[in-house]
Amino acid sequence: MSRWIANLTFAAALGLVTTVGLAGVASAGPTFDCGNGVVEPPEQCDDSNEVTGDGCSFPSCLPEVCGDEITNPDPPSNEECDDGNTTPGDGCDENCQDEPDPQLKPQQNCINGINKNELGVVKAANKGAGKCLKDVAKGAQADLPACLAAVDTTKAEGKTTATATNKCGGEGAPDFAFTDAATVNTAATTASSNLFTEIFGDPATVADKEADQAGAACQAEVLKRAAKLQETWLAEANKAKKAALKSTNSTPGVNTDEALAAAIDTGVGASTKIDKAETALTNGIGKKCAGVDIQGLFDCDDAADGTALGTCAIQAAEREACVALETGDDLDLACPGDA
Repeated sequence: MSRWIANLTFAAALGLVTTVGLAGVASAGPTFDCGNGVVEPPEQCDDSNEVTGDGCSFPSCLPEVCGDEITNPDPPSNEECDDGNTTPGDGCDENCQDEPDPQLKPQQNCINGINKNELGVVKAANKGAGKCLKDVAKGAQADLPACLAAVDTTKAEGKTTATATNKCGGEGAPDFAFTDAATVNTAATTASSNLFTEIFGDPATVADKEADQAGAACQAEVLKRAAKLQETWLAEANKAKKAALKSTNSTPGVNTDEALAAAIDTGVGASTKIDKAETALTNGIGKKCAGVDIQGLFDCDDAADGTALGTCAIQAAEREACVALETGDDLDLACPGDA
């Protein structure tokens, strides 16, 4: 039933419009005297006054309580809907207003495409950071900060811009879960740079491969595995997001950013791929970092051994991935480390 028909039906029920009989002759609808102290259908209450805002509205004589399954259009209720609860995300929100429709296919294409591009930028930035670490370790590069600053993600960022231009305008413009290409790209590169800094500190101490082969191998392994975890987290979040947005014949897609965020939190929390990436990071530290001076080569939450380093690196990778998605999509996620 359309909104217009629903409103007309409601108005007719209140006696605010006339109905037309089969012969085409207008006949008066039900009549009642709101404020006379007598509950006359379709009234739901009548408190003997013509005052609104006191629990019983005027002139419709309907209760002024959101969540009672009675749609009260009078001020101060101004209800547009009432589904018997005050739970958002089910079509009628906690203030009894109509919630937005699920995102249409063109809007989903924009959101999913942008998220895929964001992951691509993170991968490009992480790849560049890993190369810088190895080049400095073997003496092919002397200035680590300069190398990191020069990491080229132009191609990957260009794909984000192209998606925003080609898919996110007109009918493809999302109602939520979208900012702009520049914000997404910045969030992605920041996630990579923050991960590096949280693991190695600023300034970072890089093991010389010739003098400390074990230390250099350990550092390279930790960064590789942490980057992989970060990328896996984002990929799984994108997968959960795509599924939540999609409407099926039996289930509509989510229609609010709160519902979408909850779906992402649930999805990443149940992901076996993220669990495997965490295990790979922990095992990598165990194999490559035995006997290495952890405190001397890492500055990750004052980690003194491989176990503490693993815990810190896992949280850093997942937190920065989560913050990147939050920032790029304007969502409120339950990121690791949140109070």
